[in-house]
Amino acid sequence: MTRRHRHNLLLAAISLLFLFSSVWGLVLQNRHEQLVDIFYRNIHWNISQVMLESQRFLYELRLYRAGRLDMATLSLNYDLLWNRLDVFLISSETADARTRHGLGEVVARLFEQIKALDPQMQAGALQEGAALDEAQARISALTDQVEQIGDQILSGQEREATVNQLRQSLFWLQIWQLILLGMGGILVFALIRANLQNRRLSLLDPMTRLGNRRALQGQLRQSLQKSRALALVVLDLKRFKQVNDLLGYQVGDRLLQTVSAKLRQAHPGRAYRLGGDEFALILHGDEARLEAQMAALLTLLQFEFVTRESSFALACRFGVARPEAQDSADLLLEQAILALNQAKRESAELIWFQPAMKAALVMHQRQLHQLREWLAGAAPSPLETLFDELGDERGEVVAALRLRWRVGQQGCDVGWMQERGILGPVIARLLSESSHSRPLLLILEQQAQLTHVLAYLPVLPEGAMILALPTLAEDPALLAKVRRCGCVLALSELGSRTPDCLRAGWPVHYWLPGAADEVALLQPVARQLGLVRLGHPGVRELTADTMAQRETY
Repeated sequence: MTRRHRHNLLLAAISLLFLFSSVWGLVLQNRHEQLVDIFYRNIHWNISQVMLESQRFLYELRLYRAGRLDMATLSLNYDLLWNRLDVFLISSETADARTRHGLGEVVARLFEQIKALDPQMQAGALQEGAALDEAQARISALTDQVEQIGDQILSGQEREATVNQLRQSLFWLQIWQLILLGMGGILVFALIRANLQNRRLSLLDPMTRLGNRRALQGQLRQSLQKSRALALVVLDLKRFKQVNDLLGYQVGDRLLQTVSAKLRQAHPGRAYRLGGDEFALILHGDEARLEAQMAALLTLLQFEFVTRESSFALACRFGVARPEAQDSADLLLEQAILALNQAKRESAELIWFQPAMKAALVMHQRQLHQLREWLAGAAPSPLETLFDELGDERGEVVAALRLRWRVGQQGCDVGWMQERGILGPVIARLLSESSHSRPLLLILEQQAQLTHVLAYLPVLPEGAMILALPTLAEDPALLAKVRRCGCVLALSELGSRTPDCLRAGWPVHYWLPGAADEVALLQPVARQLGLVRLGHPGVRELTADTMAQRETY
């Protein structure tokens, strides 16, 4: 059983004990109130009232017979005694009192004697004589019995036993209230501790045990306030997706844990995981030591990662931002991420943030907004479409599609569009608006871009579209899409896997060499595979005039 499970079980037990103490305290309190109610109301008060009313009527009866009290007053007290005895004999509140020492029987006989006087009371006068003397004597005797039994109940052992029962009930009630108070305190302490633990967990990455993005932002704010932060480093692992795809996510997780362990050991309390394969590190120290710290960090994360399946050299990319006077934690993190993204685009190992990167980001956001408005039909195209004519060995000409922005005349990169999810829609829209009669060539950088383009391309006449890639990897689903769209492919790199691609049915018809020295070296291989070479002016079958033409649309 883990420590967390034990903690949860203890918290559950404390909560149950708290609830039990609460319920039992309420039960005891209710029982105590019942005992008090029985003793002071159902017994003490009712018996006292019966005794008082009986003695008062007997006393006033004597006064009446002595001529010192009128009949109206006697009749009033008679009615009061009648009602008191009647209530005492039938009320549920006096049920317990009636069972003690035969009190109920004595009160019943007293009530019978009282009722025997009712005809004379209704007549407005009591008839003197032996019968009235006997009735008075019986009432007096029964009143004395009621008084004796009442004194016995309200004093002596029975009263002491009842009082002791009340005291015992009150004692246990206080005990359980103390237990309830203690359990409540323990429960509050446990809840506070659990809340603090949950807060710590909310700031922790569960796999690497490093702080997460929220923890980074909190620590970065403190460091900036104290002017301790020298730089913020954001890094990611090169080819991490390939590790996950080829070796499995378990190996990828171990790689992340290894990197986090090295960062935690070298920079305890200042390393964080942002998500995926991205980490962040806050550097402290003197300005003069910054370059040395970065060199040590690069050395730390260049190592051979060995698993049971394979081994490979780990390499990382770094983006570094240095805080200015008014920089906030969010702004500094944004700057470091911009520097890392720049390192990805340039395939560089380390990039320091420059203000121009922020301006480029703003420009890219504006350009993305313009493209989306154009795709939605709400604005004209912000792109210029250029077609560079390329010739093949057979003398045929294809038009290589090239894009650039109307404002600034800078090229629009297919990788940039693919990262923002608009490459396929843009190419499909351009093809729908193009009236070019020659086969179109689109040069792509990776197979993922091919997947994105094919997801939006309509069905084309075979050979009307040529999609160029560096290499191909086995993907039956993608091959089916290529065939369905009617596209043909061109490769810029010829390797050992190229014949396998051709045997698998990939429609690779062209070879697009990247450098002049590759032509002489790989031309025999391309001819053996049946691939047609595409090239710029200098392909032998094309005239210089033909190859110099450029069409702009």
